[in-house]
Amino acid sequence: MSHQVLLSTLSNETGNHDDFRIFIFGSHESIPQQLIKLSDNLNLKIYYDDFNQCDEDIKSIKSDCSILFVFTDYFDYMLYLSECTKIHSIYVLNQNHQSIPYTKNDCAKLAYIFD
Repeated sequence: MSHQVLLSTLSNETGNHDDFRIFIFGSHESIPQQLIKLSDNLNLKIYYDDFNQCDEDIKSIKSDCSILFVFTDYFDYMLYLSECTKIHSIYVLNQNHQSIPYTKNDCAKLAYIFD
């Protein structure tokens, strides 16, 4: 698997941020600061360490926007969220090289695992 890097620099391109939301889920310590800065720069600050609150907020979205979901740990919720029609893609930031219990065969919306 090739190595991927997330950058927190702002793009010069104008995107339609109303079309998508980013949800970042994991323990506070596991969420990289550069990812928090990126979501803040895009004015999409939505990160959670409480699954119930995260689940409620996903369900409360009324628009047709797509959700890009990022896990930093707590991978046990991946299959549940993969069934959610509002979620377009699931990404995993596996900084601590934990064992991921699912593959793309198990979790259809799993787009990529960043190690």
